[in-house]
Amino acid sequence: MMERSVFLLFIAVPLFSCNNVPPAGTMPQRDTLAKSEAAQPSQAQRTRDSIKNEKYRSDIQLFYRKLIDTSAMLLDTTWRKLLDKDINFEDAYIRLPANGDDPAQSVAFPFADLKFVYHNTYFSINGQRVPEKLYTNGNRFPIPSIRKFSYHGGKYLVFTGRLTDFNGYGGRIHFNYFFDLSNKKVVADMYQNSWEWVYEPCLYGDLNKDTDLDRIRFDGIAGPSMQEYDTVTITAETYKNHKWVPLNSDDQRPYSIKVIFDLEKWMIKPVEEHWMHPVWRPE
Repeated sequence: MMERSVFLLFIAVPLFSCNNVPPAGTMPQRDTLAKSEAAQPSQAQRTRDSIKNEKYRSDIQLFYRKLIDTSAMLLDTTWRKLLDKDINFEDAYIRLPANGDDPAQSVAFPFADLKFVYHNTYFSINGQRVPEKLYTNGNRFPIPSIRKFSYHGGKYLVFTGRLTDFNGYGGRIHFNYFFDLSNKKVVADMYQNSWEWVYEPCLYGDLNKDTDLDRIRFDGIAGPSMQEYDTVTITAETYKNHKWVPLNSDDQRPYSIKVIFDLEKWMIKPVEEHWMHPVWRPE
């Protein structure tokens, strides 16, 4: 979800005199008031904008889902039963506790069959220590992004992370975590992207109709005002010999898509594409 900071601007104005008559020159003109009121969006317009914004967000999620086939993934959702029933699943995070004079230094993920713990500067997985290779200052991990799954015999865990405290550009930063749990020694891969709107769709699955695990990566560049549009580059990778490598077409060109996400017009516009199949475009 996009998080915005709101700042209130206070402007000093001349004080009213004791007889409540504004000083000369401060009385607003009727046409000025009319223009100001006309500039304010009506409730109906705000409702229309809200509907368009929700559709835009849904289209973004659908755009990503249609890039990759997840049908061969077998999701394990049993861990969700261990979550506190009072939490709002869609808005909940796993994060280090921050309360008390001596807060705990670790937090466990809710897996009954896997001892997976976050220690701020590293993860521990069934006793194996895996260094945190990205930002190490109390990250938080959205629960809806957690996916524990098997794929053609392999066992995997993926999720995303965010900064705990941020403002401005920090709201765009996401961390992406991948853990191969198939063998006794866990393989980990972590990378950062700069576009905050995608963690709900599953970005792992099959891209080229083979049995290797594939994924899509993305990164974004803000438009001139950070509010007009973002240009996002999407690339494809495949997991071979315990490493993620670029996925190329037969002519050895890397698969990629460049998309403009217009935050003002609620528009998704692919501008360059070299993909395995035609890219879906919203109506």
